[in-house]
Amino acid sequence: MAWKSRDQNGKQSLGWWRMAELRSWVIHVSGYEGADVNVSCSYEKGFQSSEKYLCKSNCGRNDVLIMTTQPKNNKYSIYDDKKAQIFTVTIFDLQKRDAGKYWCGISLFGNDIYTEVIVDVKQGKQNYLI
Repeated sequence: MAWKSRDQNGKQSLGWWRMAELRSWVIHVSGYEGADVNVSCSYEKGFQSSEKYLCKSNCGRNDVLIMTTQPKNNKYSIYDDKKAQIFTVTIFDLQKRDAGKYWCGISLFGNDIYTEVIVDVKQGKQNYLI
């Protein structure tokens, strides 16, 4: 199992006192420019009451984009389906700058659980079959 942690400033660091589980799988999501895209992150039983969030880059304090305690802003929304044990983040109006690495996070008193997310943004318009 791989581990990473965050220091008091929210930056990634190594340290046994603030360990965080890094999941071994990666979620891949793609969408077209101008469209909305959903990122769905599953979690295990027992984490229903934990705060969930989506962050980018190093996942420091300033990198958190949306969290379940503040579930909507102009660019993102988050919904936690506690029964299904899945939280879903919607990224609105996808742009090229939105492409890259994100992290689904679950807060656990300094021992957060992370799942890597890769977002790919395609140019052009999505074709719909009629």
